[in-house]
Amino acid sequence: KVRTHPWIGSSGAVALRWKLPGTLVVEVKERQPAGLALMKGEIWLLDEAGMPIDRHGPRYARYDFPILKGIDGLAGSGNEDRERLATALADGVAVTKALATRGGGFFDEVSEIDVSEPKTAILRLDDEKYDLRVSTDDCLRNLERYLALRKEIHGDGTLEVAYVDLRWQDRIAVMPAAVEGPNPDTDGGR
Repeated sequence: KVRTHPWIGSSGAVALRWKLPGTLVVEVKERQPAGLALMKGEIWLLDEAGMPIDRHGPRYARYDFPILKGIDGLAGSGNEDRERLATALADGVAVTKALATRGGGFFDEVSEIDVSEPKTAILRLDDEKYDLRVSTDDCLRNLERYLALRKEIHGDGTLEVAYVDLRWQDRIAVMPAAVEGPNPDTDGGR
């Protein structure tokens, strides 16, 4: 019965022991909140394994994490779909934890983490027009280099950036936003 409580669930710790002469001691360790996820239009509080604890609301306002998104498209009815969903949630929480432990205020800029692509987390930053792509295996790879080059990426504002990719070893890729060129059908072939 204890395991049916949302703060315990299957991943919380429950230990039973006898204390003689006639006492049963139940020790319970609640799951720890580690992330938030938008699932089917509702925000859920997640534990360290990425498993839902409870719907997020005013009583959980003290738990402020970036919101994991891109999850609804992963939820299907088959075992493979459930595994993809569980992996995406666990990866999102792992990225959230890694970014939070980094320090330096960058974590506070991250508002959303899209986990719809395997092995990739797409960070949406509060004051950036572009996304930041990181590897779920090592989300801190190239982050320090990116932060050092951030002003250079912005440049003089003439180049619009679609995303910055930090997934590659010792390399940062900057993808320019699509620019519409002349249309030969309407511009007389110019």
